[in-house]
Amino acid sequence: MRISDHIVLWNHVLIRVMDVRLILLEPGEVMRGYRVPTSAFLYVTSGSAQLHIDGIESRMQRFQVLHVGKGLRLDIAAVEQLEYFMVLYKATLPLPSRYDLVNLMERENPFQLHYSFSPKFPISWLQKLEHMYQIWQAPSPLDKFKVKTLFYQLLYELVEQLHEQGVDVIHPDLVSQAVYYMEEHYQEPLTLEALADMLECTSRQLLRLFKNQMNTSPIVYLIQLRVNKAKALLIYTDRTLKEISESVGYADSYYFSRIFKKQEGISPQRFKESHAREGRRNNPFPLSKYPIVEGGLRRYSSNGYENHYHYREEGDSKMYKKSSAWMTTMVVICFTLLLSACSTGSTTTPTTTNGVTPVPSASSSPSAAANKEADAPRVIKHAMGETTIKGTPSRVVILTNEGTEALLAVGVKPVGAVMSWLGEHGTTISRTICRM
Repeated sequence: MRISDHIVLWNHVLIRVMDVRLILLEPGEVMRGYRVPTSAFLYVTSGSAQLHIDGIESRMQRFQVLHVGKGLRLDIAAVEQLEYFMVLYKATLPLPSRYDLVNLMERENPFQLHYSFSPKFPISWLQKLEHMYQIWQAPSPLDKFKVKTLFYQLLYELVEQLHEQGVDVIHPDLVSQAVYYMEEHYQEPLTLEALADMLECTSRQLLRLFKNQMNTSPIVYLIQLRVNKAKALLIYTDRTLKEISESVGYADSYYFSRIFKKQEGISPQRFKESHAREGRRNNPFPLSKYPIVEGGLRRYSSNGYENHYHYREEGDSKMYKKSSAWMTTMVVICFTLLLSACSTGSTTTPTTTNGVTPVPSASSSPSAAANKEADAPRVIKHAMGETTIKGTPSRVVILTNEGTEALLAVGVKPVGAVMSWLGEHGTTISRTICRM
């Protein structure tokens, strides 16, 4: 802190005393979340307390002076009976002012600093503050001028001591204060100018600092904060869109819907419906830990005659149609079984060539060849691997809805087929119905 710069600003600003208060807290009493409306001096006349200024912990004790800037949040917990004066004041740089003064105000601004010290003449401070408080109770225009005169006397002692001894100063974090204020007051109409005025800085200064620390502007941050609050209300409450828009700071629900869609890509109503479906979607059947085919996407579970195929894409449960390859494979298997059955049940008619009918030998009789062929194992390849079939198939079961018509077209009536329907939670359920 360059005290010479502070003296320049103190000399050029217009000072207005806003209020003079005497505050008493009993032991154990807490004043929590008090946001200072203007710059202020606090002077402890008796007792002690634990103090938090925007989360920074310190201590208040007798004959201690504290200076805090506008917008800072105070939490005071009295350890013993605490009495202190609070003088609220406002310092304004008159406009138009020199460019160097405006820049100096943005860079230093002693009226927003947080610091504390023990005055060299504590009794002098006590007497002046008591006099100011008495006059302030019923001030006339002349009395207000007297209060301002006494306040300047305190400022002179302050600046003189700061010049001689120096004081550790904590510069306020305007960005964190703005974020904290928006989180507490997002329901209220807020503008960049209102935030800057609350923090006793210029809108240009706040915008620059906010972008440097948060990589966005205060208004964009406020919009996203409101949208996030609205999303929680849409998911977990039954409030109407108008009620939700008003609760997050938008009087016009149509304007809120446009803002929401711009941020999230969908309207508030669609957002609510999609999360409602997600909450209701619950698979009532257990899933197998391992797929049948290594590396496959399908998960199969069996419960009696019920077959359930479940698919998941990026954490969102979704039922997909069976692939055409799977359908084709099932049809091929059924045709293979059909041809095997036809070849087994037919009789071989000797072929007549040039009017001469060959006489079959005993080793190549039709019945013997058929029995031999029926007993021979057959390996059928399909999408799920290979299956070895022995004996003669007597019944055909079709495992896909799409393949039933193809099988009937060639005159084969299956004894079993698949019937599918939409389950309670939007899941397709398949059941194999067999005819004995």
